[in-house]
Amino acid sequence: MGHSQASKGNALKFLASHFGIPVEDTVAIGDNLNDISMFEIAGRCIAMENAEEIVKKQATYITKHHNDDGVAYALREYVLDA
Repeated sequence: MGHSQASKGNALKFLASHFGIPVEDTVAIGDNLNDISMFEIAGRCIAMENAEEIVKKQATYITKHHNDDGVAYALREYVLDA
């Protein structure tokens, strides 16, 4: 069992602070329940097409399936061109 404060959301907050990036300017990409804490922090949340339904409901965008290069597609469509 991990530390009670260990979560992807807390990690995102720490990294954003460390690099001086406002959390509203961050992006999170995920597919499972352990990504929800990150989605609650990130400015832009992208769920994979194959993600759990609850994760998709938290997302700003839904990208392609991981087998169809969904992360690369998300970065091109929702991050680099935004």
